[in-house]
Amino acid sequence: MARIAKTTYRFKKENINESSTNQSNASTQHLADLTFDPVDPLNILSSYYQNHQAAEPIDAIRHTQAEVPQLNEKKEIKEAKDYIEQHLHRTITLNEMAQKVFLSPYYFSKLFKAETGITFIAYVNQQKMRQASQLLCESHLSINQIAKGLGFTQMSYFSRMFKKEYGVTPKDYRRSYSS
Repeated sequence: MARIAKTTYRFKKENINESSTNQSNASTQHLADLTFDPVDPLNILSSYYQNHQAAEPIDAIRHTQAEVPQLNEKKEIKEAKDYIEQHLHRTITLNEMAQKVFLSPYYFSKLFKAETGITFIAYVNQQKMRQASQLLCESHLSINQIAKGLGFTQMSYFSRMFKKEYGVTPKDYRRSYSS
């Protein structure tokens, strides 16, 4: 009887080992067959530098962040970002934006910061400064026209925000790109 039990035990153990090995091999093969192409931020950054060698590093990083798709971004945040992009020429308030995406201002503010890492107002100002930097480099509009075109009513506030974002005044920024 003990001999039969030993034989049965050994047989079951060998079957379990074989079954486990087969499952492991099948899983490995399945993973190898999958074609997963994750976005590699370093490749995006590298290609950006190759295409824009004159760009300042901070500009390249900001541009690259915009190119990397936002995985699992909440619908309300995507809608808010799209709205901001289309309405940079005017003042956009937190209450207005929360209303547009059908959320309370408090919840929208918390959700926006959790999703983007910065406050709603900081994001709006960052996008306006990005647009201002492009206009300073690519247009002949005066700095005052650019500020007003982006919804700023006070030139001094626009200049302060620009300097906070880029480390130089709008005038110096334009001068550095025109020379």
